[in-house]
Amino acid sequence: MRVIITSTGKDMDSQVDPRFGRCPYYIVVDVEAKKIEKFKAMENEAVGQGHGAGFAAAQQVGDMEADCIITGNIGPNAARTLNQLEIAVYHASGKVSDAIKQLLDGKLEQIKQVVPGHFGSGQGMGKGRMSMAREAVDEEETQKGGKEAFVKKLAVATENGKVAVHFGRCQQFTIVEIENGKVKNKEVVDNPGHMAGYLPKFLYDKGVNYMVAGAMGPMAVDYFRQYGIEVVLGVKGSVEKVIKDFVEDRLESGEPLAEPGEGKGHGVERE
Repeated sequence: MRVIITSTGKDMDSQVDPRFGRCPYYIVVDVEAKKIEKFKAMENEAVGQGHGAGFAAAQQVGDMEADCIITGNIGPNAARTLNQLEIAVYHASGKVSDAIKQLLDGKLEQIKQVVPGHFGSGQGMGKGRMSMAREAVDEEETQKGGKEAFVKKLAVATENGKVAVHFGRCQQFTIVEIENGKVKNKEVVDNPGHMAGYLPKFLYDKGVNYMVAGAMGPMAVDYFRQYGIEVVLGVKGSVEKVIKDFVEDRLESGEPLAEPGEGKGHGVERE
């Protein structure tokens, strides 16, 4: 069996890169009788490509004769190509070595949802209505039917039932799972505390692919983009109304409601 893992570096101690199409390296691992026979690092030939990076990356791993992929998330074009090639895709984070061990132990879950196009490209949401191109991707994936329908998972920075201005130091996050235009599940989790880079990973591990807040610093936005999470800022009002507007494609982004650093001293810091 040949397993390919998206990686930030060239060895087994590197981190699993959450970006399938734009990771810098692929670690190619040959497995026999549930033991690693050999591995090598390959550069991702599509990493600097613009539109179509996911498709090109899927072709590259197909040419490597991969049996399965381990990554963080995957876009619709790559998912479609890998499905045609009958290459299974599994979700993992952490070290490459730990991810391959978890796969061999049967502990990894196969990815059943995909992120929007341009995952990891650095493109964010501009001012105005939410991207119609992204909605077209959602619709296309949903119309395929079956278990591969696109699932949106929205996180809203929450304070006293309203959208929190200060993302990193909000009281809670309201996390909503939406499928086929309907809210399936909703949970409210306490903010575990503010620390640079921690919350994007915390929400990514919960499957979030959209983040709504009143304001957020540029570094936090970059972290979210690295995890393929689309950020919507300048939003205010009740959380319930935001969820309703999101489902009905009426949510609008605007200018951030605070300047970077204004949230300092607000809420709880993570030690």
